Amino acid sequence: MRVSRRRFAAVVGAAALSLGVIAGPAHAATATLGGTITDEVTGSPIAACVTIYTAADFGYVTSTCATDTGDWSAPDLEAGVAYKVQVDGSGPYLGEWYDNAQTFDSASPVIAPATIDTTLQRGAEVRGTLTDTSGAPVGGAYVEVVDAQNWQDVGFASTDPDGRWSTLVRPGQVKVHFSAWPADQWAFGKDSFDTADPVTAATDQPVQVDDRLVPQGTISGRVTDAATHAPVEGVCVAAVLPSLPTDENPGLGSDCTAADGTYQVQPWEAGAWVLSFQDPQGRYVQQYSGGTRVLADATAYDVHRGSTGTADAALDVAGHVSGTVVDSRTGAPIPDVCPAAYAGHGGGFVVGQADGCTDAHGAWTLGGLPAGSVAVHVAPPGTGSLYNVVGDWLYKSDTQAGATLVEVRQGATTATRTERLVPGGTLSGTVTDQFGQPVEGVWVDASGVLPGRAGPGNGIYDAVTDAQGHYAIQGLPAGSYTPVVYAGSFDQDYAPVWSGKADSLAAAQPLKVKTLKTTAFNAQVLPGARVTGSVVAADGSAPQEYGTGFVYSTSGAYLGDFDTMPGSGEFRTTPLPPGDYVLRLDLSEAGRTAWFDGATSQAAATVIHLDRGEQRAVTFHLP
Repeated sequence: MRVSRRRFAAVVGAAALSLGVIAGPAHAATATLGGTITDEVTGSPIAACVTIYTAADFGYVTSTCATDTGDWSAPDLEAGVAYKVQVDGSGPYLGEWYDNAQTFDSASPVIAPATIDTTLQRGAEVRGTLTDTSGAPVGGAYVEVVDAQNWQDVGFASTDPDGRWSTLVRPGQVKVHFSAWPADQWAFGKDSFDTADPVTAATDQPVQVDDRLVPQGTISGRVTDAATHAPVEGVCVAAVLPSLPTDENPGLGSDCTAADGTYQVQPWEAGAWVLSFQDPQGRYVQQYSGGTRVLADATAYDVHRGSTGTADAALDVAGHVSGTVVDSRTGAPIPDVCPAAYAGHGGGFVVGQADGCTDAHGAWTLGGLPAGSVAVHVAPPGTGSLYNVVGDWLYKSDTQAGATLVEVRQGATTATRTERLVPGGTLSGTVTDQFGQPVEGVWVDASGVLPGRAGPGNGIYDAVTDAQGHYAIQGLPAGSYTPVVYAGSFDQDYAPVWSGKADSLAAAQPLKVKTLKTTAFNAQVLPGARVTGSVVAADGSAPQEYGTGFVYSTSGAYLGDFDTMPGSGEFRTTPLPPGDYVLRLDLSEAGRTAWFDGATSQAAATVIHLDRGEQRAVTFHLP
C-alpha cells in the first residue's frame, strides 16, 4: 500500500498532529478519511472494502466499500483522532493494512481528515483437492499454507465436501499442511515440515497441490454370525481410538464386509487402534475387537506404516423396538422423526443402533439393539419441520430418568405406544456483515450456547445461513431464547454475537417464541478478535506433543478454542468478541493442564483484554 506524492501532505499534516506540533480543536469536529484503491501494477481501480479502527485501542469504528472507480470515503469521523485503515482483499487481491502492513500493530496511523491513495498486490492462488487412498474426497480438513523457509503461516483454508480448497498467499516458496484429525500430513504424503515438498506460488497462474492422506498399516479379518458361523455381508468395520469416548471417536479408516464376510481397514495414523464392528441394517449387535461392547476392554492393534494385523468377529443377532409418531391435533402421521435408544435410566446412547426414522406412515423401527432395558428419546423432525416434542422421552417424560423403559429381546421386535407431537414456533432472519452484505455459511443457534469442539451444526435447534444470509429455525418449543450467531468455519473471521447485539450470552436480550408464530432475529457479524502466538516450555523450546486449547471469559464461560502442533507451539484462536479472557491448554501426552501465562489454575491465570477486532500476539509460557 502506497501514498501518492500529491496527497502526501495530508498524511504529513496528520502526523504532525499526532506529535503535538499542531494543537487539536477544543471540541470534537467531524472529518473524513478517503482515497482510491488501485492495482499496484496496472493502476486499475479496485472495488475493495475498507474497515477503520481507532489506532489507540483497536476499536472498530466503521466500514465502507469503494465504488467501481476505486474511490471510497468514510465521513463523520472525529477530527484529530488517529485511525488505522484495513483494506480487505477483493477477488484476486491480498488485503493489507495501511501502509503496506500485515498486522494492526505494524500499520501506520492516519489522523482524520486525510486522503490516501492505496494499492493492492495480486495474490498467488494455492489450491488443490484432498482425497483418501480410495480416491474419495476428504471434506472438513484444515489446510495450512506456510512459508517454506520459516514455517510462518501465510494462508488458511478448509476443504469442502468435494475435498477442494483454495487460498491466496504472497508469492514465494510455500509448504502445505493437511489436518483431518487424527490424520496429519504434509504435501506430498510427508510426515513433517522438514520433509515436505516446497511449491512455488506465483501470481501468473494457480499452483495445484493435490494430495492423498497416506494410511499407515492394515488390519483385516472375517465377520460371521455367532450362532450359525455363516459369513455376514454388509457389516461396517471402523478403526477407532481407545482413548476417546465413544461419541467422539472419528472412525478414520473403514470398510464394509464382502459376501464372504471379509474386510480390510487402513487407519490414517500410526498408533494403537481398536476395531468397531457395526451393522447399518440393524441385524446384529455392535461389538469391538476382542468380542466386547466396552471400548475400554477391547483388543487394540499397533499400527504403523507397512504393518498388518488380523481381527475376526462373531456377532450376536440384535433386537428391535418399533412405534408410531402422529400429530397431536389431527392424528396424521409425521415422517422424519428420529427416535434413539439409551441404556436404562442413566446410560449413554446405545452404540451400534441402526437409525429408525419414521416413514410416510409415521412408523419407525430401531435395530441393532442388545438385549436389555432401553429408554427411547424422540427427537424433533429435521429442518423444515414445525414440530417439537412434548416429553422428550417415552412416554411424555422430560428426563431419561423418568422414561418408561422398553425391554429389548434378542431376535424379537418390541412395539411401543403411539407418540404424539405438537407444533412449535419459528425463529428466522438475515445475517449481514459490517458492510451490510449478506453472510453465507454462519450458524444461528437458538439456545445461545456455542458448539465448542463438536463443531457447527451440532445444536438441537440451529440453522446455517444461505447465500442471501437467510436462515430459519423451525419447531422451537414455545418459550424464551437468546440466540447466538457464530462463524461456520475457522477461516470465517466473525466474532460470535448474541441477540440484542450482545457480546456474551449473559448480556443477551431474550426473544419470545410462540407456537405456530414466527419471531424475527436479524444480526450483524463484525470482525473477530484473536489471540495468536506460541507456546514455550521453561527452557524456551516448543512442546513436542499436541495441545488442545480453550478460551474462557473471566466469568468462566466458554468462548473459543485453539490447537498447537508438536514441535511448533504456534496457535491462533477462533474469532472472539471484545472482552477479558483466560487461556487454557491441555497437553495430550503430558497429561497436564496449563493456563496463560505460566499458571497452573484458572484463578492464577493472566487475563487478556481484547478490543473488537484486535489481533493480540502473546507468548504462552508453560509452568
